[in-house]
Amino acid sequence: MLNEIICEKFNKKNQTITFHSGLNVILGDDSGTNSIGKSTFLMIIDFVFGGDDYIEKDAIACLIDEQIRASADIVTARIVINENEIDSRFVEPIYDSKEEMLFGMLSNVWHHELCNRLIRRSLFIDNNIRAIPHVNICEDWQLVSKVVYYSNKCVTIDKPFYHYIVNHESITHSNTNWEKEKFGYYQEYQSLKVLMDFFEKTKYSLAINSLFLRRQADNIDLSIRHHDRVFFTQCREYILSVPNIHAISNLKVACIKMGYWTMSFFLFLHDLKMNLKGRIV
Repeated sequence: MLNEIICEKFNKKNQTITFHSGLNVILGDDSGTNSIGKSTFLMIIDFVFGGDDYIEKDAIACLIDEQIRASADIVTARIVINENEIDSRFVEPIYDSKEEMLFGMLSNVWHHELCNRLIRRSLFIDNNIRAIPHVNICEDWQLVSKVVYYSNKCVTIDKPFYHYIVNHESITHSNTNWEKEKFGYYQEYQSLKVLMDFFEKTKYSLAINSLFLRRQADNIDLSIRHHDRVFFTQCREYILSVPNIHAISNLKVACIKMGYWTMSFFLFLHDLKMNLKGRIV
C-alpha cells in the first residue's frame, strides 16, 4: 500500500504528500513544472491507499529513458503476478504495429492493464478519454484500448517493473458469492459495450464483438448453473442485440433464442457429454 510520497522537488511547504480515503491533490514543484495538471506523461498506479502492489525503484526512470529513445506515446513494461508467476498474457510481444497490439487486446489474447504503462497525457486530454463513472471492472480495458487507438507509436520493455498481488476477495477473483460475482459481470458488460460502440465503424469491431458474444455466452451458462432466470434474460438480450458472427455455435444461439429451459437442456446434454468423455479417457 502506498501511504505517502516524499520528494524534495515538490513545493517546499508540501514535500510530503499523505494519501487518505478522500480526494487528494498532488502538488508539483515551486514552478509547477511537474504537477499532475501539466505533466507530459502519466503512469497510473493501482495501490494508492489500498492493495499490496508495488513497482521497482527504477521503473519510472527506465520507462522515461525508453520513451525518449523511441519517441513513443506509450511504453509498456512486464507485470509479475504474486511474485513468482508470470501470466503469458502479461508478457506482451514486441508488436509490429499498434494495430497488432489493439487486435490482441480487444480479442483478450493479451492483457490490457493500465498500471504497467507510461502514457502520453495528451492522448487522454485531446481525445476526451475518461473512465466510466462507478465502473471498477475492466475500466482499464476501455481506457488503454482507446489511447492505443489514438497513439502513433507504442513500445515494450522486456523487464518486470510492476508487481501485481492478487486479492482473492476482490470481485474479479472471488466466486464464492453469486450476487457479488454477478455484479462484476454487469460492470464488465458496461466496459465492453463502451468498446463496442467506440470501435463500431472500425476494422476492430469484429474482434471486440466476438469477444463480447463469447463472454455473454459464458454468462448464460452461469445463469443456468445458478438458477438465475433474470440474469439469463438480460444476457440473452445482450447476445441478440449483436449479429451472430460465428463467435458462438449456431446450435447454442438457437437454444438461447428458444429460452431458459431449452438452454438448460442444452447445457445438461453438454455436461453429460463432457462427463462421459472424461470417463472414457
